[in-house]
Amino acid sequence: MVRSGASARGVPVDLVAVGVVEGYVRSDSLDDILGEYGLHRGAQVNVVLRVPPEDLFVFGDQREAAWPVVAVDLYDGGDDRSRRAGQALFDKYRA
Repeated sequence: MVRSGASARGVPVDLVAVGVVEGYVRSDSLDDILGEYGLHRGAQVNVVLRVPPEDLFVFGDQREAAWPVVAVDLYDGGDDRSRRAGQALFDKYRA
């Protein structure tokens, strides 16, 4: 899994999301991850797995997404705190 959004640790994100896991996984790993951790779809989520098409999985062996991806994922989080953290990250590095 490639950490992103609220799970990112390598970029300065002004957001602490305890108990939340967010990241990207390869499509051919999804079933194994779901089974190993007993994950299922629910109304209230604390795990967000993004599964891009295999030909668009650009992360290679990275363990964490680059700051632009983290910023977009935070902004996409939907809540005000996440959006502010995503915007702040973007503002910090865009110059």
